Amino acid sequence: MTGWIKLHRQLQDNPLWTCESFTRGQAWVDLLLLANHSESFFYKRDIKISVKRGQVGRSEVELADRWKWSRSKVRKFLKDLEKEQQIIQSKTNVTQLLTIKNYDEYQKKEQQDVQQKNTSRTPVEHQKNIYKNDKKENNDKNEKNNTHKKEFETFWNLYPKKVNKGRAETTFLRVRKKTSLEDLLNGLKTSPQMHREKQYIPNAQAWLNGQGWEDEADNTKLPFPQPHLKKYRLGDEDVYVDIEACMVYTAQGDEHSIYEYSNGMITS
Repeated sequence: MTGWIKLHRQLQDNPLWTCESFTRGQAWVDLLLLANHSESFFYKRDIKISVKRGQVGRSEVELADRWKWSRSKVRKFLKDLEKEQQIIQSKTNVTQLLTIKNYDEYQKKEQQDVQQKNTSRTPVEHQKNIYKNDKKENNDKNEKNNTHKKEFETFWNLYPKKVNKGRAETTFLRVRKKTSLEDLLNGLKTSPQMHREKQYIPNAQAWLNGQGWEDEADNTKLPFPQPHLKKYRLGDEDVYVDIEACMVYTAQGDEHSIYEYSNGMITS
């Protein structure tokens, strides 16, 4: 039998599609429907997972729950598909990526039809298409802005000094166009400016404008900021004193009894 039919991805939302345990053929079609038609990414356990066109970013657990199968049945099915050179499996300790081999071949006919349809449109239809494309572009832009605003809330919740949120958000949205959220959040963890006492930490807007995420990482092992620690100068080295615990900590994380430093060498 030759020829093919079109299946809309909305089929996945139909209760008839998911109400019962999947057959092997249905599971294969489901993988084709789940595959990304364009490159994107998602976060899992705070790790960014990139998914290319023709890839499915679903774990065995997620597929077993979706198909109402056991994990062992899912694993065997995927191994069978791999032996038949239908897919390529890539596993990590976070999730797995399934690459549909010849994915573009499955989509080629659809792409050709779209191109033929575009060339046969009348000027009025073409103008309507331009309007729809512009509308879609605006919707995509709004969706991207909303995503960046949600990312700002994540950044703001982690930033230790809450001052001038509105200005910080404006600056964040500008910076975010050229810098990944992952780099910004990692910068918060490693920037030496975040290890100061709170009154000396710059406002978020100033930190972003100064590209603070690119600061050289602070190798201090102490879990800063520590409000109960007092910073003192000991010779050429900064030390941090916990008066209540009678302990002194060096910037390298070494611990000493405060009595070892009671000879007056500590100066504020």
